[in-house]
Amino acid sequence: MRIKVVRAVLLAIALLHGPPLHAESSRTFSSFRCSYTLPGANWEWVDETRIPNGLFVARDDSGIVLMLLAGAAPPGAAVTNEFMVGVERGILKGGVATIRAKRTIQFKSLACQQLELDFSTLKKRAVARVFVANGFVYQLQLLGAEIPNESSPELSKIMNGFEFLTKPGRSKTPEQAR
Repeated sequence: MRIKVVRAVLLAIALLHGPPLHAESSRTFSSFRCSYTLPGANWEWVDETRIPNGLFVARDDSGIVLMLLAGAAPPGAAVTNEFMVGVERGILKGGVATIRAKRTIQFKSLACQQLELDFSTLKKRAVARVFVANGFVYQLQLLGAEIPNESSPELSKIMNGFEFLTKPGRSKTPEQAR
């Protein structure tokens, strides 16, 4: 499954100026076996209906946008170098984004590829986490002019609002998939 990241980012930026949608701090996505809790009172949900594969879009009062994209994973999908080539191709399509850094990390006890992106023409940066579980490819993406860096407790707080409804099986690391 290829998530149309560039289109999603551009739409998310357009949604920055829309009205908030929901007052609740948590939302559950039963079909995708996950939930998300907003990281603070300064965050609000915004309309995600125009984001391809978008489960939610949220923003804080400083203009940072967080979105969760999800779609069916191909049979046997795992976060491997080969799998990420396709994801990266989708991100780089159109020349709007460049990958500044990438690394494999553990997120929710799963292998996860974290990408740090620059959208120079938009003057925005992003951190995207891509992981596979429960038959889905998930992409949690934080976007803004001033986003928390990797070592910031704020980045962890934002990303850790994501939870699985049931404990997923481990996805394979690149070494395990060989």
